[in-house]
Amino acid sequence: MRHPFGIYNVSLNRVFSSFEDLLTDLTAAKEHDLKSKKADLKWENYLLHSLEKLLYALMEHMDDCENILRCFFPPGTKINNENSIRAYQSSVDSYRTHIGKVVNHLKHKQGRLRSIAMFSGDTPYLGYFVEGAEQNGSLGPAPHIHTKGSTAFSYARDIRYHLYNLYFVSAKLAETVDAIAASSANKVAYEIVNKNTDLENTLTKISDLPMVVFPDEVEKDFPFTEITRIDETATFTTCLKRRPHGLRTGLSPTQFMVLFKGDGVTREFRIPYGR
Repeated sequence: MRHPFGIYNVSLNRVFSSFEDLLTDLTAAKEHDLKSKKADLKWENYLLHSLEKLLYALMEHMDDCENILRCFFPPGTKINNENSIRAYQSSVDSYRTHIGKVVNHLKHKQGRLRSIAMFSGDTPYLGYFVEGAEQNGSLGPAPHIHTKGSTAFSYARDIRYHLYNLYFVSAKLAETVDAIAASSANKVAYEIVNKNTDLENTLTKISDLPMVVFPDEVEKDFPFTEITRIDETATFTTCLKRRPHGLRTGLSPTQFMVLFKGDGVTREFRIPYGR
């Protein structure tokens, strides 16, 4: 197996590359006149492709983190019986369950990602939902992923949510490695990483996303992100906040756009926030 620090670097680089691709395609999508009936919808294909790539990268990162922990035990060890591993798994279970539901539905249930845009005047605020079927055969937001099968995820919150959890999982991974090292003969070396301009740029783009969320997301904790700079030092902060200053809640599902793609059979589609 690759060196644990190598596993982490490769995995994290893929995640941040996927973040950057999604941010690029999200910016490009907003440059189109989404209300126009003549709008070229290629932007949606690029955007959802980048989104799917990010979701898969995040799920693989969760697996890679456990593989890193396996490196600290002899081959064949049932690490799930170790107290430190159980504590780590418990701390990240909520996020792993969320991302696992989404990715498994896409991989094994013919789930598809669909776009939604809500408007404030002519300004679109984009999001997505994971399409799934109800018992009556209708297609819309998957009920086991979206509340009551009638909500969606805004990119403004969802991208920040994944970034917050990426840092949270990394912190818990570091704590677990420290705990394993403290209880064994393992020695863990820490390396000072040089300034990473690409990473800083990506974090800045995410922090600069508009703080405009979909109606049901108003009552959820908001994954606040912020970059502060003093001289040559940049500090990134992310935390969950309840209705942080600047969070906009004025979006209404009375002016929105949803993009479905037919399958040649289904005749009934459920619109997010339509019930």
